[in-house]
Formats: sequence, structure tokens, C-alpha cells
Amino acid sequence: RAATPPRRVYLSTTLFDPAGSEIPEVLRDRVLFVHPAALPARERRLLARSNGWLRVNRIAVPGAARIQADALFTLKLAGEAVRMIRGYFNQEYFLERIEHMAESATFTSVYPSVGLGPGQRFLSKGAYIARYDPGRPGGLVAVSDWVAADAR
Repeated sequence: RAATPPRRVYLSTTLFDPAGSEIPEVLRDRVLFVHPAALPARERRLLARSNGWLRVNRIAVPGAARIQADALFTLKLAGEAVRMIRGYFNQEYFLERIEHMAESATFTSVYPSVGLGPGQRFLSKGAYIARYDPGRPGGLVAVSDWVAADAR
């Protein structure tokens, strides 16, 4: 007798690429993904600026767009913080400047909602719950709004 498939299977898109992997038909309606960045259709728009800059400067690496965008975002944020502290080089003050700048940065990240505060180590604290849809760009469609972790 065949085993009964689970009711729900949750996978992380950071560990499992739904667009590049074959999900067995028997599980397709049961698999949900935790996706901690903008959905693929929106992500392409968010990455356009950084990808353009990386290509113009001839440092773009194929297949590493998100990693490079994260690095560029971090470097721009850190560079702007150094510029703002105007010679008062103190670690706490530097981190405080970054905390204040993260939410209102004019340059984009692949994360829909970013923010930092004292003692926080993650810039983005949420995810979408999505399902596989081979007809959508990137193969994902959200089944939830952005779900943020409770900071309490």
C-alpha cells in the first residue's frame, strides 16, 4: 500500500529553487515555499538598477544577481553612513547611522521591507508564503501577504 503524502510541505526558496527543480505532480498542490525576498516578477525590477551598474562597470557575474545586489546595497549603505559621520569614527555611531538610514535608503534591495534597530542583526525579517506556478516568472505566486517575524 502506498504511503499517504503529507498535507503540506514547506520549503525555503533559499535552499530549493522551484523554477529549476521538478516537483512531483502528487505533491505540487501541497508544496508551499517560504520566500524571504521580493517575488521573482518584482525582484527583476528591483535588480534592474544594480544589474545595470554592475554591467556598466564590467563586474556583473552571471547567476549571482541577488548576491551582488545585496553586496552593492550593503556597500552603498556603509559608504553613506561613513560620509554622514564626518570623521567621528566610532563603531556605535556608525551602526546607529546605518540603523537610521536602512528604512529610507533611496537605493533598492531585493527585500520588500528593511529596517534595523539596536541589537538587531537581520535587515529583513519576513517572507512570503508562495506556491509553485510554472506559468509565472520565477515560478512563484504569493498565497500570503508579507509575513514579518514578531520582534517580541
